Amino acid sequence: MLYRRSQGLEGVRFGDHRISSLIFADDVVLLASSNLDLQHALGHFAAECEAAGMRVSTSKSEAMVLDRKKVVCTLQVGGEVLPQVEEFKYLGVLFTSEGRMDRETDQCTDMYRSVVVKKELTRERAKLSIYQSIYVPTLTYGHELWVMTERVRSRIQAAEMSFLHRVAGRSLRDRVRSSVTREELGVEPLLLHIERGQFRWLEHLFQMPPGHLPGEVFRACPTGKRPQKRPRTRWRDYVSRPRGPSGRAGGRVWGEGDFSSAFNTIIPQYLIEKLNLLGSPVSPNQKHSDHIIKFANDTTVVGLISKNDESAYREEVQWLTAWCKDNNLFLNIEKTKETVVDFRRAQSAHSPLNIDGSNVKIVKSTKFLGVHLAENLT
Repeated sequence: MLYRRSQGLEGVRFGDHRISSLIFADDVVLLASSNLDLQHALGHFAAECEAAGMRVSTSKSEAMVLDRKKVVCTLQVGGEVLPQVEEFKYLGVLFTSEGRMDRETDQCTDMYRSVVVKKELTRERAKLSIYQSIYVPTLTYGHELWVMTERVRSRIQAAEMSFLHRVAGRSLRDRVRSSVTREELGVEPLLLHIERGQFRWLEHLFQMPPGHLPGEVFRACPTGKRPQKRPRTRWRDYVSRPRGPSGRAGGRVWGEGDFSSAFNTIIPQYLIEKLNLLGSPVSPNQKHSDHIIKFANDTTVVGLISKNDESAYREEVQWLTAWCKDNNLFLNIEKTKETVVDFRRAQSAHSPLNIDGSNVKIVKSTKFLGVHLAENLT
């Protein structure tokens, strides 16, 4: 009923999609790009609700403007002015007018003080049960969309170890490493739990069929320009960065649609089998003389050229380029290099590869996985 009443409104444009409302049970969020459009949408929605015998609760309704600058937005329902707020909580997640998630993560990390371990609970197993069933879900609620900055990571680790130290009967004065405490209690790092949850949500977005709002928003490309100064880290940029041994994101993003870091911990043979089952074969036309070597987002095509016949090698490169496009991956031509190893006495000129109208630079040596490889294999 509420879904039908909220349709036909102006809404806001996100890429090629227009979103006019968000609905869960009896909680409705109306979206518009201007104060006038939002007032019109709110009046239309209130009239539709009254016609159906429902009423908009003005005591529970609030207005918020998503803008880095403070903008006044005056909305009325039935002659009553709705209060304008800087923070708005929807489905347990805190949104701010500046569009930042810092207050959300701060609120979650501050919640650990509300979880108290009574002195009567002397058994370690009972305390760990509270930690796993109450403490962790409360602390990490909505973590799938967190951007794990160094500040957020530090606060989460502090909240985590504050509880585990009480479980183990220790304090900071004991000078025991956090990893030792976790190992003795048999619990995994909370940051690892959060990262796994984020990758599960990322996999869910990839598998989401067309027409579902979260998947459509994730695949959409917003229009407009970012404000000046240093841009904020977007969630899709954060999850696509390679992880080091400590789990920290580092390095530059390889491409706009490159999320291969989510598969860094998967055994390559298992990944190939899964891709084949999903209808995305790794290389169905791969020749016996050509091989593809892949590690994370680094891909190397090795081809054996006999009798000056380069057709199989070039076809493999063209297939790889087409496969990247079909799977929303961007092949960075600037970082792509070609090395020719030729020990023949009568060497012939080798024409460079051409990818999307750009020639691949031929170099005498290249570096792969930290090893320098020269054209004479020295």
